Amino acid sequence: MKRLLFICLLLVAAWTLFAQTGLFGLYYGESYGAVKDSLENYEPAFDCIEEEGTRSVYVSYDNEYVDQIVCYFDKPNGSLVSWQVFYIEQPEEDIWDIAYDAAYDWHDEGDYDDDFEVYSWELGGGKMLLMGYNSDYWLVADYYNEAYPDISEVKYW
Repeated sequence: MKRLLFICLLLVAAWTLFAQTGLFGLYYGESYGAVKDSLENYEPAFDCIEEEGTRSVYVSYDNEYVDQIVCYFDKPNGSLVSWQVFYIEQPEEDIWDIAYDAAYDWHDEGDYDDDFEVYSWELGGGKMLLMGYNSDYWLVADYYNEAYPDISEVKYW
């Protein structure tokens, strides 16, 4: 009986971790070094162009859809607490469809809020993915963390 309970707990923990893994394979709690390695080895690769305190900015000069990925850590070189993917408007494609399809591949169906014009995915533990436009009119996939509300680019409340 104890063994069955232990296996169930492991499955729940694995499911929770998977639910909090997102675009570009990043996940909450991932180490700074793992984030950097993951993005630098992604195809096409993302280079870190800016590091300031707990914030790192990555760009890919070969990705036609993503302008930048901004990662936030709990302390310099600490654990990932939030990240945002900034999408580039496309002249002949709907960037909403491209971004939503990418999020759907990781998180299934999102909920749309007409009032805020934002898609949202509950990831559990006070974490969620918000997809909408920021104040500078960039379409952003914002991996929100309620423990760090000031980091958010997409305003949903």
